[in-house]
Amino acid sequence: MERLSSAVRLDLRPGEWVLWNARPFRFVSLQGSTASIRDSVNAELHEVPVADLRGMPSLPPEDLDHRLDRLRTVSDQNWSLARQRESIIRELLGSQGSMSARMAAAAAMLDVSPRTVRRLVKQYRVSSQTTSLVAKPPGPHQKRRRLGPTRERIIDEAIETHYLIRPKPPMEKAYNRVVDRCRELALRPPARNSVLKRIRALDARFAARKRLGSKAAQAIARSTPGTLEAREALELIQMDHTLADVIIVDSRHRRPICRPWLSLAIDVATRCVLGAHVAIESPSALAVALCMEHACRPKDRLDNLLQSDAPWPMFGIPKQVLVDYGPRVSWCGT
Repeated sequence: MERLSSAVRLDLRPGEWVLWNARPFRFVSLQGSTASIRDSVNAELHEVPVADLRGMPSLPPEDLDHRLDRLRTVSDQNWSLARQRESIIRELLGSQGSMSARMAAAAAMLDVSPRTVRRLVKQYRVSSQTTSLVAKPPGPHQKRRRLGPTRERIIDEAIETHYLIRPKPPMEKAYNRVVDRCRELALRPPARNSVLKRIRALDARFAARKRLGSKAAQAIARSTPGTLEAREALELIQMDHTLADVIIVDSRHRRPICRPWLSLAIDVATRCVLGAHVAIESPSALAVALCMEHACRPKDRLDNLLQSDAPWPMFGIPKQVLVDYGPRVSWCGT
């Protein structure tokens, strides 16, 4: 039987949902490797090891609220359809044989395409709840701006007068101007990410010319080295390999054998070492895989080959991995 995988990526921000003992809790704070979580039923506070927590990476709090609203307003017909989908998908995941054949059979039973079945299975793997299969009403186009002409004009003016100027101010100054202007006009201020997203979408050379001057903008345009940008932990992991400054010798004659290769998985945002791997073979896909396994798993597990006496609380599944002399790839494991 194929086992439903549980998410292990944690988004440790106050108020985020986490799972402990298969029950939902709200994350409160973190002290070292101990997390404070609050029971969603009786509001009781618990102190638990962070390695015992499980997260819901594809289900942020706003999605949970939307799901609860959808559960309250869903029609009997749509709920029956979701129950039917859940029954067929659980049977699909629990049966044996070719996955393609099982997908095709489920598609025929649900009268949908195999592609739709794959999408439903992906949704159900995240939380394994009936509400994940309730049909969603169509929403607006992703590229459509939904803040209204007045607030969009306020954002454009704030970017022009409080960001695209010299000397270069931080993005927060433009956002604060948007908030102040909206309050003056008795409007609800937009979310911070909505403003910063429009700033980041600006043409880099145009913004540099406004904020730094034409000469600096030309120098930036001509420069070839790239930069790695990551604002959150586990957003981007960089993998690198190097020969260690030690020599391995044989145990009998003490003759030198080789210098070992050290592979490191480094979080770009926090500069923390998430994982490591030591081998006498040259770097390969196997070394990358073993290093990533060590990075993703808690370091206090007894089955870890590379352990440390010092506290090493960093672990988790990254969103993207960048390997030296290789492309940046999205990490899709759970």
